[in-house]
Amino acid sequence: MDIFHKVALQGLKKNKSRTLVTIVGVALSAALVTAGTTFGISLIDYMARGAEEKSGSWHVAFEEVSSSFANDRAEDEEAEKTVITENLGYARLKGCKNKKSPYVFITGYDADTFDALPAELVSGRLPENEHEILVPGSVLTTGGVNVKEGDVLELSVGDRVRKGRKMGQKDSYEKGEEELVVREKKTYTVVGICARLSYTDSDDPGYTLVTRKGEGKSASSSVFVKLKHPRSARNYAKDASVYASGTEESDQDETISGEEIPVTLNDDVLRFLGASGNDIFNLLLFTVGGIAAGIIVLSSVFLIRNAFSISLNERTRQFGILMSVGATKKQLKNSVLFEGLCIGIAGIPAGVVLGLMGTRGVIFLVAENFQGIAYENAPLRLVLSLPAILAAVVLSFITILISAYLPARKAVKTSVMECIRQTNEVRLDGRDVKAGRLSGYLFGLPGTLAVKNFKRNKRRYRSIILSLTLSIIIFVATNSFVTELKQASEAAIVFTTYNVAFSTPDMSDEEVFGLWDKLQASEDKTECFYQMNANGSAAVKTDCLTDALKEAMEIPDGEKETKLSLTLQIVDDDEYQRLVKEAGLEGMEDTELLAIGAVDNGKTGRVQEVSDFEDMFKEDSEELMLNLPSERNGEVPARLRFVKMIMPDILPVIDSADTSVQTPYLFTVTVPYSRKDELIAPDTHIDARGLSINSEDPARTEREMKNIISDSGIDERFLLINMNRMASQNNNIIFIANVFSYTFIAMITLIAVANVFNTISTNIRLRRRELAMLRSVGMSERSFQDMMNFECILYGLQALLWGIPLSLILSYGLYRAMQYGADNIDFAVPWLAVALSMLGVFLIVFVTMLYAVRKIKKENIIDALRDDMT
Repeated sequence: MDIFHKVALQGLKKNKSRTLVTIVGVALSAALVTAGTTFGISLIDYMARGAEEKSGSWHVAFEEVSSSFANDRAEDEEAEKTVITENLGYARLKGCKNKKSPYVFITGYDADTFDALPAELVSGRLPENEHEILVPGSVLTTGGVNVKEGDVLELSVGDRVRKGRKMGQKDSYEKGEEELVVREKKTYTVVGICARLSYTDSDDPGYTLVTRKGEGKSASSSVFVKLKHPRSARNYAKDASVYASGTEESDQDETISGEEIPVTLNDDVLRFLGASGNDIFNLLLFTVGGIAAGIIVLSSVFLIRNAFSISLNERTRQFGILMSVGATKKQLKNSVLFEGLCIGIAGIPAGVVLGLMGTRGVIFLVAENFQGIAYENAPLRLVLSLPAILAAVVLSFITILISAYLPARKAVKTSVMECIRQTNEVRLDGRDVKAGRLSGYLFGLPGTLAVKNFKRNKRRYRSIILSLTLSIIIFVATNSFVTELKQASEAAIVFTTYNVAFSTPDMSDEEVFGLWDKLQASEDKTECFYQMNANGSAAVKTDCLTDALKEAMEIPDGEKETKLSLTLQIVDDDEYQRLVKEAGLEGMEDTELLAIGAVDNGKTGRVQEVSDFEDMFKEDSEELMLNLPSERNGEVPARLRFVKMIMPDILPVIDSADTSVQTPYLFTVTVPYSRKDELIAPDTHIDARGLSINSEDPARTEREMKNIISDSGIDERFLLINMNRMASQNNNIIFIANVFSYTFIAMITLIAVANVFNTISTNIRLRRRELAMLRSVGMSERSFQDMMNFECILYGLQALLWGIPLSLILSYGLYRAMQYGADNIDFAVPWLAVALSMLGVFLIVFVTMLYAVRKIKKENIIDALRDDMT
């Protein structure tokens, strides 16, 4: 060890407090980087395993290929594993109501295929021979064909042919343009119902049914390949497609189609392995990590750079003496870098261990919530990645070296005499340090001295202001981001007056009431009522409307009449009477109907209290002409009684092509079932009819309803939705976002506190001679403390003057950025975070100053005056 390294070690030992705080800051920085990379790797592992569980353990699929081509893919050196399915052909699905998918497509699996292409069972079991078959539940829901376990399917299996060419699942159905050429008759026994297979699409011309591979030869095959190197999936798919078709094809995002062979990429899995063709996802994945790492590095650089900068200010005269006796610039730079290396060796390993322990604790805390979001059978686990840990270590060392090198380069450029005399620290005249009258009036001589010292040492104090400002910006902006994230997550939650919904556009009232009776006879403790929904309108005079509605609808002045969209909701008589009683209108006339009309001020979709809505109509009751889509008399007079209450939520609609217009108001008219015939004609279009269910155990009720539907032999389309499941997923997302956001805030705040503590305490240490001189000429303890308090106020005010406006600007920028993905959030000034940052700034400054000044006061004045800071 040479003399310069010894001098560096002596400096570290001499200033134990600053060294310890710097090591703590480095450890926190390394912990954050380690935790970020480790959790990122663990999250990607979770998403990749979950995607494989859901979408299958494969990367590239070649559909409708010959057996020889499939076998060639199994022999590829790039392939880790391949599974081959038999494409047995198409058959007509009798009674199918889905015009896009009139067929069933039969495919044969073996045991390995079921492992690679998981089939999620809803009921029953997997087929065990070539005479048993597994049917997707979409045959019941969207196809409207009632199929249950034990049914025997007699199918005429063949090929879809269009203009002499065989068609596959990627070729959409076109009525009248193709024919089914039957090859053979097959009989299957249904042994299970499953969810739709992951590699199939809802618009496929045939519902995919799964049986076991037989002994005979199939018409074609599909091969699913898992590659040794998933990042090469796109090139592999392209090369294989060119090999098969003899023509070169261009890249696409999800599917690369050869002339004869459709090639599909499993992007659900590939995107989490860094091999996705989705540039937006890749950009998001790496940008979020980059931003987080950038914030950590920036905070760390401020902390460590300030520490080294102040250390070098303290050692400036020492550097001048060393240069005067022949020390080179390179030797001095190496001395500073060696000091940084020592701090890194002490702080980085501790930070890595702390980061791994913290990540393990956080994962333990949120693992159960992750299972409730997407993948129930793929638990989140800690994945230790040596490259990720090494990356964190290297990034931390680079941060330290940059932080040490920048002030060292500046120091060695200073001339020898300036270093020894330290004349470069202060170059001001009297006008530059002139103090205002206000400080002298409020704090007397201590206030004047504080202001003069603040102006005289602007360079030194700038680092303190920057540290405090950065702390405010990060704290306020991050809190604002968390608040907006909560809004986005909460807005995604569907709040309803029921937790299980059964909805159908095709079934009759009698069939729905039959399901209701069977559900009421079950052991489930449920509250259930019937409802029917239809869209309509009403022509009203604008004089009846409130100014709030006119403004929301942008109704021009002078317009006499306008048209309002409404939802007609017909509920069973018992539920209607309950609503009447809840509204306190037991004596309501028979000719009146309950209605709710409220303006939501353009915040459609955001959940509010009833009292937050403004009225649509000036009067509590109106007589309107309701217009419902019917061939019968178009308008029906109705006397409406408007109530301040929430009506039962309408049922979800099964048709995805719903073109209803979003309105800036809520207008619902609720009618008892006994008066249905007065308003609803036989030809009136009904959007949905069904059951709204409140259950103590929604999951059990959902299962019970599935069994009732299956036993009832229903062959119409329907929706069965557990609303609690969606709410639970969103609540889990909010919880996870809170954990990670506030953990990140806490770690960044600790770094900022260490930064400020280090900067202020070292600055006070450098002023020990100046402060000792003031005490030696008779400054009392009270005056001395007043001067230091006023300096604290100056630090805090300067930091808040810059930090709060910049943090609010950054917060608004984050809000505008989030608007691209979540347009139903509002910008709210984070007043609580601003208040906490104001309190925290002054608390940190005063505590740090108190600690540093107490150490100064304990020193002997004579020793401090004789100290030449070497």
